[in-house]
Amino acid sequence: MKSEVLLNLSNSTQEKLFKLSHATIDRILKPYREKFKIKRNYRSRSHISHIKKSVPISAFYDKPKEVFGYLEMDLVFHNGGDYKGEFNYTLTVTDIFSGWTELRAIKNKARVWTKEALSDILSTLPFKAIYLHCDNGSEFLNSHVENFVRNYPLIWTRSRPFKKNDSPFIESKNWSYVRTYTGYRRYDTEEELEVLKELNILISIKHNFFIPFNRK
Repeated sequence: MKSEVLLNLSNSTQEKLFKLSHATIDRILKPYREKFKIKRNYRSRSHISHIKKSVPISAFYDKPKEVFGYLEMDLVFHNGGDYKGEFNYTLTVTDIFSGWTELRAIKNKARVWTKEALSDILSTLPFKAIYLHCDNGSEFLNSHVENFVRNYPLIWTRSRPFKKNDSPFIESKNWSYVRTYTGYRRYDTEEELEVLKELNILISIKHNFFIPFNRK
């Protein structure tokens, strides 16, 4: 009976289900797991662990700061301090030598959106990306991004666990390019997502073309 219900779901509902992030699924299923004592399937988590081990660590002092094309990336939460439910994010990508920064708003933390936004950013850069550095979040360390990085190709590195200082350039841009304009309010509707998308493009254009970058 339950399988028939799943098969009869509308295309839009099926699409939403496929785009749910692992974190959201875990949060929704947590009370049911506890009630029925259902064990988690750690297959996907073990795969993430395998990817994590394959991506070399690069501390802040190891980075080639005089090279065009070394990118740091990060996600900014637009949850208003409430982590429940779905909410929007901004993917920030910056070149540590030139300061060139691109912002893209995404619907949630699902890997498909992260990969799509990253692909769009790399296609618009006025220079060739060589390195890509991220933190240890599952939105970055997953098979979708792994395949994308290999096919681009890029030299992929990650920060040391719990060391935000390993990505100092992107952390700075998260404040000056994102929080300065969007604040800390919660944005979780389709209308707000569309506004964020337009705003992020305008912010990128403003800073990249009209505000000189001071590396000192």
